[in-house]
Amino acid sequence: MTPTLDTFLAEFGAMLDGRRTAREVESVLGPSPSGTARLGLYATLVKRQQTGAIDEFYAAVRVAAPAGYYEPLRNAYLEAYPPSHWAPARAAEHFPVFLEARKSSIELVELADFAWTRHLVLHAEATDALVVRHYTHAVKRFSNEVERDGRTRGRPEKDAETWLMGRSLLDGNLVMVEPSVAALVTVEVLHSGGWSDELPAIPRGVLLKEAERLIELGLLPPTSRAVLERLVP
Repeated sequence: MTPTLDTFLAEFGAMLDGRRTAREVESVLGPSPSGTARLGLYATLVKRQQTGAIDEFYAAVRVAAPAGYYEPLRNAYLEAYPPSHWAPARAAEHFPVFLEARKSSIELVELADFAWTRHLVLHAEATDALVVRHYTHAVKRFSNEVERDGRTRGRPEKDAETWLMGRSLLDGNLVMVEPSVAALVTVEVLHSGGWSDELPAIPRGVLLKEAERLIELGLLPPTSRAVLERLVP
């Protein structure tokens, strides 16, 4: 009996994500005209693509990891979270959480979090993309040195930093600033839609000036200053 298309797709898909061997697929679909080894090659190619996508996405993690540490961890991650989305980058989604669960060093967790957060910001709607991240290491500088300058060894320096990240409303590019307390309060007030007495006491004029600066950077819409004037007592 000739297998149905649904059966073919189910069996072939199971082989591509590692749940079936080529020989097991042939036991259901029949012998491959090109041979078992060539049939199994498709799974090998998919595996290479998946590992390559993770390696590229988390290049800074790979460089900073101790010798012999990264590859087994990446393979274990792909086994725990087999890719199921059409977009290759989605395969990288759970890596920061996976590293943390495996008790990887804090700098590796922070590098992974930075890479994934940056991706989320760049692919979110610009009006929803403002996020704040606190790190204990210089993850931005180290990631840039790996991705832009080709650095192949070393680890990020221990240097606490806070980043306000967003997509520019002007050109859609990533914008990262080290925010002042006033800038963080400004963003919080605009996000929550009201003032709270638990926030630091910062002069109204300082907050309005921060709003203007963030507007110029494209991180806030032009109407933000007027909105802030109504919200801040």
